Amino acid sequence: MPQLIKKELILQKKMFIFGLLYSIFLFIVFSSNDFRDFAYSMAAIGIAYITIIGIAQSEYKNNSDIIINSLPTTRREIVAAKYLSVVTCTVIALLIVGAVGIPFSLMPAPFDYRLLNGVDIITTIVCVLLLAALSLPIYFWTGAPWIRVVNIVIFLLIFFAPAQIAEFAVNNHQSPTIAAITQLINYQSWQLALGGMAVMLVLMTVSYYISFCIYMKKDF
Repeated sequence: MPQLIKKELILQKKMFIFGLLYSIFLFIVFSSNDFRDFAYSMAAIGIAYITIIGIAQSEYKNNSDIIINSLPTTRREIVAAKYLSVVTCTVIALLIVGAVGIPFSLMPAPFDYRLLNGVDIITTIVCVLLLAALSLPIYFWTGAPWIRVVNIVIFLLIFFAPAQIAEFAVNNHQSPTIAAITQLINYQSWQLALGGMAVMLVLMTVSYYISFCIYMKKDF
């Protein structure tokens, strides 16, 4: 299985270089607007998304499924490696944006970003895992051609959702419901974060099981 994960990363090593440039671009673009607090998570989600799509397209282009299934490895390992590669890509994406944020934090306004924090990490992990949990079963069912369309729709929803939710909360801060949610987030943020992570782990487990069942029935 480690070799399968390594294969996924080798396929997209150039994408990580692109991700570095992409994160710098986002840091510059969001430096003077309401989205700057979400620059880390939006950049990391974008890098992970681009990498996931790139791996799927490369495998489809090179008929990797036929080659991989001819190797002495089980289909369970192949599916598991795909899910674990998503986690690996997410960690690398966070490392990239975290490294980019360090020199930006030393710059004068408006580029004086804060450093990467726990909220950025949790937001990125939850969003990318949600993207993977919804899209990977479709990938194993339909293949790479349709996964791009599906992922674009899911990605746009996930990419802009945190900022839009935050903007809605700011504009409606006097609402009792918003006030209660805000108080809950302020005083029980770690409990909510851990609860969200637990939900995502359950969702990923269900997604993996569905993907495995689909993949086991495929003929190559």
